Amino acid sequence: MAYNQGDYDAASDFFERSLAQQKALDDRRNVAAILEEMGRLAGKKGDYRLMRRQCTESLALFRELGDKRGIANSLHLLGIASLQQADYVAARASFADESGDQEAQGISLFNLGFAARGEGDWERANLMYSRSLEMFRRLGNKRGIVGCFVGIALTLYLSTEGAGERLREEIGVPVPPSEQPYYELALTALHTRACYELP
Repeated sequence: MAYNQGDYDAASDFFERSLAQQKALDDRRNVAAILEEMGRLAGKKGDYRLMRRQCTESLALFRELGDKRGIANSLHLLGIASLQQADYVAARASFADESGDQEAQGISLFNLGFAARGEGDWERANLMYSRSLEMFRRLGNKRGIVGCFVGIALTLYLSTEGAGERLREEIGVPVPPSEQPYYELALTALHTRACYELP
């Protein structure tokens, strides 16, 4: 309840107590599940280093248990944490696992596009977003479809970023002072959208 209401400190205390109890009972499945939730909570708080550590622990336990769903969830969360830290190599490794249902695969493809975009690999980013888009269209996932269109648009923008400025310089057409505030506002909005991520 505290987690859903945004009371992350209370949620953290609850998880810590639950983790200690499950460890005392030697219930590895519940320990793994709680560590995964603690990792998710750390991500909500912006502590991606802690998120990676806790999800790495949960992943190891889920692998020992042969729990495919737990493995897929922990890998997904590790990938998200890696993206947030701009560790695109680790993110790719996490999202490369194609286990899980089509929805999970569509999200993984989307995040692989995000990672490729972060590395400046525009062609691969568009390929991943396009494959994700196909999957989300088949599933009727409107949020995913919109996310893919935003990803493709941002990739196009980022791959040509500065082209307008270079063209202005080449043909000698500066931004008029009266348009400067609007021009800067538009650039700021575009850069802000470059941080978009499908939840």
